[in-house]
Amino acid sequence: MGELINLSLIFGVFYVLYFILGFGLNFFWTLTAQRQTKRCRKVFFESIMGKDLQWVERQNFSQVVERFNHNCLAMEDGITKMGMLWLTIFGLVIRIIFIFLLGLKLSLVLVSFVPFYFLVVFLFVKILSY
Repeated sequence: MGELINLSLIFGVFYVLYFILGFGLNFFWTLTAQRQTKRCRKVFFESIMGKDLQWVERQNFSQVVERFNHNCLAMEDGITKMGMLWLTIFGLVIRIIFIFLLGLKLSLVLVSFVPFYFLVVFLFVKILSY
């Protein structure tokens, strides 16, 4: 009974740390995506201001801005999804290492479920991409 309580405490501490680090990872990837989008928009504005007036008059400016805004949002979404991908990969690797340290039988069960884990992650990414 004492061993079960110790393992429960270890798992509890592990998942609390995983939650905190996962939240931090997601937060900083989202922050990076927003900063990149802001920087992209600033560079776009500076490049438009550097163009000749005749070039600006020939362009359908609403289409140019709409296309650029769509591309910036796609870039921000892609960077955020990259953060989610890294969080999933690191979570799997940390769980495998942790389970191998606890015992061989439990690790064999976990390794047998890794293909199902990748299938679920693949389906999750496909659902989010729509």
